[in-house]
Amino acid sequence: SPKELKNTALLREPKALLATFSDVKLAPNGKDLYIRGARPTSTVYFIDGVKSIDGEINIPGSAMSNIKVYTGGIPARYGDVTGGVVAVETKGYFDVLKEYNLSK
Repeated sequence: SPKELKNTALLREPKALLATFSDVKLAPNGKDLYIRGARPTSTVYFIDGVKSIDGEINIPGSAMSNIKVYTGGIPARYGDVTGGVVAVETKGYFDVLKEYNLSK
């Protein structure tokens, strides 16, 4: 949830953060994720509904609003995936504005 993301120490390392989810393991290289034992290339990343071609989450952690990890029972909108899906939603303008006003 957004509240949990804001308070986590792993916000700067999204893949290390994802490794805290069940059925998700971080590879020894610290770069790849194994979801339910599948190859790292079987994991698909979506950022605001757009598929990440290079398989990376190239946004700052502070811009993330919500992260969902699908390890099984993957919704049809994500296509044919054999490993898992990582769906990241970013904050909108009004979310950032609300945080800024609350911090004053």
